[in-house]
Amino acid sequence: FRYASGRDRYYVTAGFILAVIVGAIMPMACVLAGMFSNIYLKNKQHVGNELLWKQTMYICAAFLGIGVALFILCYFQNYFLTVASHNICERIRKKFVEAVLAQSAAWFDENSAGASTTKLNENVAQIEDGIGDKMGMLARGVTVFIVSAAIAFVYSWRITLICIWAGPVSAITMAIMSRVSNLLHSPYLSEES
Repeated sequence: FRYASGRDRYYVTAGFILAVIVGAIMPMACVLAGMFSNIYLKNKQHVGNELLWKQTMYICAAFLGIGVALFILCYFQNYFLTVASHNICERIRKKFVEAVLAQSAAWFDENSAGASTTKLNENVAQIEDGIGDKMGMLARGVTVFIVSAAIAFVYSWRITLICIWAGPVSAITMAIMSRVSNLLHSPYLSEES
């Protein structure tokens, strides 16, 4: 964050906080789904049951509220982190151009301009991804795991054990997906340069 302005730091902080809030809200949808299932399991008469209708409409409204809240919060989280990462990477590119222009003519004989540009584009793209989307995904994922474990502990300690066991598996899966994404993304960067 050496190349971040005050506004960029604010954007990254706001995006991180929003990612944590989104991660805390997401498990609530699972709780609502469980409540929805319980309503149908507890009520034997499904047709013409006014109480069943009211309870399901209440849960549907809660689902709608959570969906709208998640949409808005995710939009602003993505906006803040994307704008901050773009601004930081733009400053890095400007500093790179300034550094290249300050070099002597002998430096250009030893170093290829194309190789430097390619390396810059690859590294800046990784920085932009790291500050932008991946930082939000990490904050959101860790928060979802912690809040899910807390909710599961409230309902049943057995579910908590399953949830805690699934956490590392999810983390490993996300790491593998990130590696595959990087492997698939790098040929396109080398083609562009």
